[in-house]
Amino acid sequence: METFAYQLELRFNENEYDQVTSLLYEVEVTSFSEGEQIRDENGDIQLINEYSVITCFFEAKDQAQKLEELIKLNFSNISSKILEITDDYQNAWKEWAKEVDINERISIIPKWITDSKDINKKITIRIDPAYAFGSGSHPTTIMCLKYLDKYRNIFSEIESSTVIDIGSGSGVLSILASKLGAKSITGIDIDELAVVAAKENAMINDCSNINFSTNTLSNINTEFDIVVVNIISSVITGLLPDILRIVKTNGILIISGLLESETDVLEIPQNFELLESDTLDGWLALSYKLRI
Repeated sequence: METFAYQLELRFNENEYDQVTSLLYEVEVTSFSEGEQIRDENGDIQLINEYSVITCFFEAKDQAQKLEELIKLNFSNISSKILEITDDYQNAWKEWAKEVDINERISIIPKWITDSKDINKKITIRIDPAYAFGSGSHPTTIMCLKYLDKYRNIFSEIESSTVIDIGSGSGVLSILASKLGAKSITGIDIDELAVVAAKENAMINDCSNINFSTNTLSNINTEFDIVVVNIISSVITGLLPDILRIVKTNGILIISGLLESETDVLEIPQNFELLESDTLDGWLALSYKLRI
C-alpha cells in the first residue's frame, strides 16, 4: 500500500468548495479528506468544516508544493499549510476512534480494539479506514447502514441479489451488505487507496463476494437490486443519470451525502417512489423504490 509522507491542508470559504474540489479532480488529486475531527465535551469525535477544509496526501513534498502553487494561482483567499506525516501523526487518530452502535443488531469496531463490549451483537464489522472515508461514525454512513439493514429482506427474497456501493471508501457499506446476505456486491471509488483499504477490510471481515475497483459508473451496464450512494451532493448531481440508470425495477436506491438544507437538490423521476427521508446531525438520507 502506498505510503504518504506529506499532507497539504487547504482552508477556504464554503462557497468555494465546488471550485476547489473540481480543481483537485481536474489535476487527478484523489487522495484527500474533507473536514477536520475534533473531540466534543462528551469525548466523542465530531467531523466539522467539511465544506471549508480539505487535506490532500502525497508521497513527496514537491508534489504538495506544486498543488499549493496551483491552488494559490486560482484562489486568492485560501490558506494552505504543508506538514510532514510522521508515524505518530498517522496513528494518533486511532486513540480517538471508538465503536459505533448503528442499531441493536449492528456495531462497527476499529480492528485494533480487542475488548469490544458489542462482540455479542448479531453483526460486527471490523474496520481500519486508513486514508479512506468511512469509519462508520459519520452521520451519512450511519443512515446508509440503517437503511441497508432495514431493506435486508431483499437478500432473502431474491436468489441472486446484487448491490452496488458508489463511493465505497473504506468498504463498510459493502461489507454490511455482504453480512446481511447479498450474493454479489460491487464497490467503486475514484481513490485507489480507498480501494486498497476496502479490499483489506473485506478480508478482515471474511467477505469474499465483494468486488472493489476504481471502475467508473459510466462503464457499468448492470442493474442492481440495491444502489447505495454516499458521496457529496455536488458529485451526486453529476452522476445522477447513471445512478438512476442502474437501479432494477422494484429495486431500492439509497442516497446520502446531502445536507439537510439540500432537500430539493436532486431531480428524481416520479417512477422512483420516496420510501423514507431521515436526517442526522444536519445531514439528509433518502430511500426510493423504482416502480414499473
